[in-house]
Amino acid sequence: MVWLGAVGARCRGVRVYSTAARLVGAEPTIRGPMRPFTGTVLGFLFGFGAASLCGLFMLQREFNLAVSSVANSSDMLAGAAANRVEMLENEVRRMRKNAVTLTDASRASESNDKLYRDMFEETLSLRERMWNLEHAIFATRAVAPDPDWAPPLVHTKTLPAVRLI
Repeated sequence: MVWLGAVGARCRGVRVYSTAARLVGAEPTIRGPMRPFTGTVLGFLFGFGAASLCGLFMLQREFNLAVSSVANSSDMLAGAAANRVEMLENEVRRMRKNAVTLTDASRASESNDKLYRDMFEETLSLRERMWNLEHAIFATRAVAPDPDWAPPLVHTKTLPAVRLI
């Protein structure tokens, strides 16, 4: 018989070395090979657990990226809103500084009313003066006799007074 060492002893079911006390008359228990179904189930569970763990880490990374993106976006929106509010406050301050008071507006309105009243009165006086001139001119005009070469008119109408304005 060929000496196989520890490997050969295991194959024969003999223990080569043991620190445990030997049971006299007891036959040593030999572990049998793992059954194929048990190995398949354990392999599936191990693979499923590893895939789940990888998926969990990827989901967590994506979630963290999304949270940071949303936080940056909300910070940008808050900054834009704050800038807009500040710009509007500056505009309100500038408008208050340049604002016209009610007394200034009433004074300007009275001034415009007076200006239009004066212009209206001046226009009326000019129209009255022109009307008087028209009547003075047409009242003093002489009617010239028809020339000899003009044909006689059957119906001669007198011209009415003309108004220039």
